[in-house]
Amino acid sequence: PEEDAVMTRLYTHNVDVDRVNDTMLEEADGSPVCFTMSSGGNKKAVESLKKSIITPETLRLKRGAFVMCTKNNPEAGYMNGTLGTVVDFEYNDMPVIKTLAGDEIRVTSVRWEVVDEEGKQVAYVEQLPLRLAWAITVHKSQGMSLDAAEVDLSKSFVEGQGYVALSRLRTLSGLRLLGVNDIALRVNREVVAVDKTLRKQSEDTRARFVALPQDKKALLHQRFAEKNADDSVQEGDGETKEEKVPTHRITAVLFDQGLTVEEIAHKRSVTVGTILSHLEKLKTLGEREFSYADNLISEESAKKIIAAFKETKTTNLTPVHKLLGGVYTYEEIRKARLLL
Repeated sequence: PEEDAVMTRLYTHNVDVDRVNDTMLEEADGSPVCFTMSSGGNKKAVESLKKSIITPETLRLKRGAFVMCTKNNPEAGYMNGTLGTVVDFEYNDMPVIKTLAGDEIRVTSVRWEVVDEEGKQVAYVEQLPLRLAWAITVHKSQGMSLDAAEVDLSKSFVEGQGYVALSRLRTLSGLRLLGVNDIALRVNREVVAVDKTLRKQSEDTRARFVALPQDKKALLHQRFAEKNADDSVQEGDGETKEEKVPTHRITAVLFDQGLTVEEIAHKRSVTVGTILSHLEKLKTLGEREFSYADNLISEESAKKIIAAFKETKTTNLTPVHKLLGGVYTYEEIRKARLLL
């Protein structure tokens, strides 16, 4: 079918992705146009930021190159995961993309930032929000939605890769599965154990509720209905409006699904600092506790930072940052602070 020519391939290893993309770009006519990422600020934060986005430091494009947008920009006509083909270059070699939907969009460079708790910029990178899309790794496809993809899971090396890859597809009809191994669809034992615990807690809660006197149940139902009514509408300009789900609770759902802070930030097109603020709010409200098992930061780094918090006798970031000689970014210190 014609759509097969522009079907993204998902592989588990970078070597396969690079091989496909390099080969396909080489076969395209014309000379490549190169775009180099610029950056500034704290070096460690810059490196962390580069790893958290899927846009390459050096992007080589040609007319005919199949590309994927890597950032949400509805005003410009594209979203993270939008696929298309480079049809022209204009305005200082900026690419013109024809999307699979048939729209023509202009893509210019954008900036990703890391900010501290005061909102000041710590680091940034700037690049075209594009990457070659004939192939992409399963890991870097997280947060994207694809109409069609060719998926090879025969070299899966970690539990859950199969779920991540297959859940990228909007419909089953868009899937072409080339291979799968024993580990691709295996569920992590720790996840199964947590699921059992949550199910038991849910059942225990249900049992306690069922055992309540009928008048107590009726009172709880009434309070729930009243609160739900208060939270679901708000007055404004003479009309009622539906209230959105609090943004920190959306972050909580994604975090509980196993996404990292960086992956959530990428998925929601916000800064890592914003996501950390959500997690901090969850902790302050008593809705979430954090531990080393959450993989916010390596245990070794966390222990050093926590020791610095204890030594400075404060929960402020700057004293800890100074005590540790700037070795850790403000984001890393905030991650460790969640473990206090």
